[in-house]
Amino acid sequence: MQYPEVFPNLCLAGMDFHLPGLDKNVLSLFINIKNCSGINLIAANLHSARLDGARLVRASLDGARLDGAIFTYNTDSDINWADLKSKGGVILYFTASERKRDIRMQLVKAEAKFFHYVLDNIDIEKTQQENPDWKIFIIK
Repeated sequence: MQYPEVFPNLCLAGMDFHLPGLDKNVLSLFINIKNCSGINLIAANLHSARLDGARLVRASLDGARLDGAIFTYNTDSDINWADLKSKGGVILYFTASERKRDIRMQLVKAEAKFFHYVLDNIDIEKTQQENPDWKIFIIK
């Protein structure tokens, strides 16, 4: 969020950020949100959201839909990764090599397809192993 000090107790419970008519300027308010500690996302629809790098410590995700949302695995975190995956999220794993550019990734589960741009140092084998419900492809 660009101005978190304006919304210190913001509750986004039940919000659907996948609304086709939502103004791009409104959506841009949520770009680069990093500290989501304690945020209330109960029943929020985060369909295809990109949440890598966001801090979700004590975030409430009860009933949230995370279909196709991606998260970056972090060993220093106490996040319940299994819970995120059970809600439809995909956990990304990266190699220690230096990132050079973004590449396009496709996630497929049943009839659902999601596309994301990710860092090129993604460990595609580890990511696929840890998310067996998904078919994960790098698109050239």
